[in-house]
Amino acid sequence: MLSKNIVFFFLFFIAVFTTGFAQSVQVIEKVEVTSIENGEFYYPRFNNSGDKIVFTSEAYKGLWLHDTRMNSTSLLSMQDGIGYNPRFDREGENIIVRSYKFENMKRISGLLSINLKSGTATELLANQRDLNYPVVASNKNIYSIVDKKVIGFDEALQKQNPLTDESIVFIDNSNLVIETNGERKVINPLGDGNYLWPSFSSDGQKILFSKAGEGAFICDLEGNIIVELGRAHSPKWAKDDQWIVYMDDYDDGVQFISSEIKIKHVASGAEFDLTRTDNVIEMYPDYSKVTDEVVYHTTEGKIIKLTLQFN
Repeated sequence: MLSKNIVFFFLFFIAVFTTGFAQSVQVIEKVEVTSIENGEFYYPRFNNSGDKIVFTSEAYKGLWLHDTRMNSTSLLSMQDGIGYNPRFDREGENIIVRSYKFENMKRISGLLSINLKSGTATELLANQRDLNYPVVASNKNIYSIVDKKVIGFDEALQKQNPLTDESIVFIDNSNLVIETNGERKVINPLGDGNYLWPSFSSDGQKILFSKAGEGAFICDLEGNIIVELGRAHSPKWAKDDQWIVYMDDYDDGVQFISSEIKIKHVASGAEFDLTRTDNVIEMYPDYSKVTDEVVYHTTEGKIIKLTLQFN
């Protein structure tokens, strides 16, 4: 006969397990942030406070800022490449971007800080041949990698500092790489292959990533797999790290033929559709850090924002 303690533990486990599966997600509001009449925009991203969205063109030329409270959109820059992985600084007052130009058939990159209030661009680095896009560290500071060396900036974005007491994670030659206090290590949790889309959890202790052909995963800072998430492209943490949002896309080898935005509960694996359309292809979602909102683009160039409700 089972003891009372064992029975209690068993019932508690069942309650927790079923609660994780019982929670559902629904879209309670859908807003078109941009319209085709105003242009085609792609790759949206929330700022740290969730009240602004940046996006770019399909070829990453130019960067626009949308204020969700004022429902207004302004142009920040029309430089080439500036829309690829822009990053907001910790204070949310500036956005760090990489630009490029061609000189003598060679691509020359630079790093800029754009103040969101004034629109003024400050050059942080110039005339670089090997400059990575800006990355967000485990403590939310912004860094870049120049000639294999990590370059950081103080709060005023005027002085370069070494990486200390925090980690960055990035892709180098398809490898998943983590660097802490000057020590760089290829972790590749699933062996050699093509790693994609790494990011830290909000506490900086877990890494969300994808590996081509194998799906999305969460690992610790040593590369030990914690959770297998299955097929999930361009996964992003939700604000509480309990969910991830991602795209479920398919192509015919030439172009995308379908894609939906979905959300998955990390612990239980419960999955819900945020979009379900036959004639619209939705891609590259981002989740707000402070609200239950998701933003994404369609292949025709619309930026869409969803508001979610968890039941």
